[in-house]
Amino acid sequence: MLGVTLAPYLWMFLVGVSIQRNWSTVRGWLVGRAHWWGLGYLLLCVAAGWLRVGTGGNNMSPVYLLPLAGLIVSLAMSAPQLSGRILRHHDVSYGLYLYHMLVINLLVGLAAPPGWASFAAAIIVSLGLAALSWTLIEKPYLTGKRGSLRAVSDGSSVSVAYARRP
Repeated sequence: MLGVTLAPYLWMFLVGVSIQRNWSTVRGWLVGRAHWWGLGYLLLCVAAGWLRVGTGGNNMSPVYLLPLAGLIVSLAMSAPQLSGRILRHHDVSYGLYLYHMLVINLLVGLAAPPGWASFAAAIIVSLGLAALSWTLIEKPYLTGKRGSLRAVSDGSSVSVAYARRP
């Protein structure tokens, strides 16, 4: 049961927290460098394939997760306007986070055959649920929201704010 709790995955979440908390330090390594991160990750995966070492799955090694995290953040920060153009400012990220495993578990429970068709079905259904969630729940709630608990930050001022604390 321990394997399906937060415990084995917490370190992955903490990688993202570390990037956010140290943004002023890691920013120069990530912004505008997605092509280098992509090339590096591709070479790492090719080398792992030659060595017959698995690179993914639920038990991903830090050797593969850290460069993958760098690639994902670098992609997001190298073309931040791209998501606005593709999604037209519909923020489906939280909905994807909430619903993707529900969809995957449903496909597993229905004994969907492994392969590209099931992969595509999982992506399409998850995106559909995320879009519905954004349209019917999240956007109306955020539109009616009057204030924020704290100011929104781009991450660059986080270390400054914490540096001022006694």
